[in-house]
Amino acid sequence: MDTVKTLQEANEQYKRELEWIQQQTKADQERLLVEAKAEQERLMAGAAVEAMAEAKATQEKLILEARVE
Repeated sequence: MDTVKTLQEANEQYKRELEWIQQQTKADQERLLVEAKAEQERLMAGAAVEAMAEAKATQEKLILEARVE
């Protein structure tokens, strides 16, 4: 009976460890998703700022060209 009890205890320990690993994996996936979304937003904001600066430069160039003519 001691062998059966030892195996049952080992099995329960294995189940607890497996559950902990699964929880950690899920937490890591959620963290990585949040980080990826934040990076995407940062890149999109940077692209928007760059596009706005380019539009302003083009506008200023057109205004100067219009004044010359």
